Order: sequence, then structure tokens, then C-alpha cells
Amino acid sequence: MLTELCNLFVVDRSRKVDTAAFLTRRRLFCRVFDDQKEEILPAAQAVVFPEFTVRCPASKSARFVAVSLNADDDVPTSEMHSIEPTHTGEQHFFSVCMAPLWGNAPKWLMLIEFIEYYLLQGAEHFIIYKQHVDELTMTVLNKYVQEGIVDVVEVNEATNCLKRHRCRHEMQLQDCVFRSRDRSKWVAMVDLDERISVNSSNTLKHYIRSVGEATFGELRFRCRWVLRYAEIPADPDAWRKEGARIPMAIWHNTSHVAPLNHTTKSIIRPEMVEGMGVHQVLRFTPPATVFLVPPEEAVVRHYRNVQGWGYFLKEAEGFGSFERTEVARDVIQPLQAHVFQEVDRLFPEESPMV
Repeated sequence: MLTELCNLFVVDRSRKVDTAAFLTRRRLFCRVFDDQKEEILPAAQAVVFPEFTVRCPASKSARFVAVSLNADDDVPTSEMHSIEPTHTGEQHFFSVCMAPLWGNAPKWLMLIEFIEYYLLQGAEHFIIYKQHVDELTMTVLNKYVQEGIVDVVEVNEATNCLKRHRCRHEMQLQDCVFRSRDRSKWVAMVDLDERISVNSSNTLKHYIRSVGEATFGELRFRCRWVLRYAEIPADPDAWRKEGARIPMAIWHNTSHVAPLNHTTKSIIRPEMVEGMGVHQVLRFTPPATVFLVPPEEAVVRHYRNVQGWGYFLKEAEGFGSFERTEVARDVIQPLQAHVFQEVDRLFPEESPMV
């Protein structure tokens, strides 16, 4: 019997495999194949650790890998997965990994705002994971892919997890840790509706440089919810008819800062992280440590749609009083200009019929 794979990476002279089943500490067998898909090594016993990860033996001839529950299971060629080549290009200083895009809610405008915001904050590259997206969102992704700014990673449909979306999110986080090693010094792990915001005139990249001491493997940011009371417009025409405003310029009702380690988000050093959770690093490579970012310096502004999150809203009210907050003018004005420009390029407004 085989178990599903997500992706494979060459790390520390071995193959680290992301598996699509939540089998932490489960015994599995690595199966290694050459370019002709012939098995070249005896099945090697491995243990899933950390989450979704097994370490397989290295071989210069290895081109494909599978993971099976038993050493003698047959492996169809369709279940042999190619190994990601070792990255040899230039290393970025600051990149962003986005949690998987899924569901039916419109995403095109939030996606443009997300990318343009983090570009203005100093990000150089993005890894965006997707499961299901509509045509408008795909148009946006393709534009940034063609410009070399974004890599898009397809999220495997298969999983044995009961909480399927949460499981895919956790898989994505592990994938990002391995995929980013040697490619980026620092990586933000955030969702589509999250903006890590510095409470000064400095960019996020500048802030990372100012606090990123050699032993810090994670900068951990506390959260404030900015309540969204409606979905974004379904398409650019509807957006223009509604006044053409970006989400960060519309929503201002903001929660008190959440307690320490409550729904935090992270910017990490990938080579210092072994296990990544949704809200914090689970395991560091010694001697790495975490820097708990004071909320007076920076926070996550989470533009949370209140629909379906009534229980979360009640919890957020327990943190303290809500207040009106606004993004600084020197951030929001250039961001709006960039978003308007990209929308007009991608989805030109049709001239009215005379």
C-alpha cells in the first residue's frame, strides 16, 4: 500500500519527502528509482518526523521517490515522484509564502493587494500555494509568474486527514520550509488576508534587518483583527462601480492585540527550522531561538471576514476594546496606486459605447 506524496527536496545530502497523510512517527519505507524508474536501492525504513516529513537515503542516480507502508509493496510508475533539483541561483533576503488558496470567495483583488503590499515592504519573491482558484485569480497569478515574482505550487488533493484544509495548510508550511532553504534568508508565513505591519516609517525588510540577530530562527508577531463586513467585489467591473477602493483602505474596526502566542504569525529563517506550525515554529535547529516581536513595534493586521466567525469575534472581544485604526498614509497611498495600476493593466475598463 502506498501513501501519497506532496513534494521532494534534496536537503543535507538526503531526500526530504513531504507526505500527504498525517502520519507523525509512523514507520514507512522509502523507495528510490533512477531515470528509467528502476528501483536502485533496497527499501529503506524511515519515520515520519517532523509532521509530513520522511528522510530518504541519498543517491546520485536517484530521480524518483515513492513512500510505501511495506517494503515489498508494488510501486506503479504513476506513484513515483520526481525530485526537486537543488537550488543553485541567487538567494533572496526576504520572501513570502502564502497559505493555500481554496474555496469560492473572490480572491483576485485581495491577491493583487497582498503581492503589491509585500513588494512595497521589501519582499523579493513569493511562493503561492493553490488548490482551487477561479479564472480571474488565475489571470493575476499568471501575470506575476511571467514577471518572475511568483512561483505557484499546486496543492495535492489527497490527504488522510479528517480536517482536510487544516492538514493541507500544515503540509504547505513544511513544504515552504524545505522549498525556501538556500533560496531565501527570511520567509514570511502568512495567509491571503494577513498583512504584517511595522508601526513606523520603516519597511518590513528594514525591520527584519534591524532585529534579525544570528541566533534568531523566527520573528513571531502578535495579531490584531481588522473586521471585514463584506466580501470583495466579484469582478473588476463591480469593483469600479462600487468606488474602486482596496480592502486595506476600507476596513478599520480593529481588535486589541491578541495575547502572547495566540494566533501569531512568523517570519522564519528556513535553515533554522525543522517543524513549522500554523502559528509558530514547532521545532528549531539548535541553537536557534525565537524573537517575540513587541506589538508596539509590529503586528499582524488580519483582515478577517466576520461571516461565519462569530465565535472568534466573541473571543477577540475578550482581548480588550476594539478601536478604529488606519494604515499610515505613506503606506496606503503608494499601495493604492500600485493596485489600481495592476487592475487596469490586467482588466482594462471597456470604453462606453457611443
